[in-house]
Amino acid sequence: GAQVRMFEPTPPATVRVPAAVAMITRTEFILWSRVAICEQSGNWHVLGPKYSGGLGISNVNWVAYGGRQFAWNAAYATPAEQIVVAKRINAGYAVPDQYGCHSW
Repeated sequence: GAQVRMFEPTPPATVRVPAAVAMITRTEFILWSRVAICEQSGNWHVLGPKYSGGLGISNVNWVAYGGRQFAWNAAYATPAEQIVVAKRINAGYAVPDQYGCHSW
């Protein structure tokens, strides 16, 4: 006779957070958030013709520093993902002046 197969429900997919995002500390997040306040008045989702995201990262640098692993443009990435890309751009330096703006 024919066997009836019982299908088990598929478990929900696990969201894989890149290690670099997971390694951002609370303190780093706070410091970079201050940069976002200066750059874009704290709006992490600004979409501009030249600069986007809360940190005002140039669209060219977003692509050049691997931002596309997160989203096609910084405006569509999470704040943590934007910080990862900013840290790549800013490698070797401290967090930029949180009360001034930074040229990315």
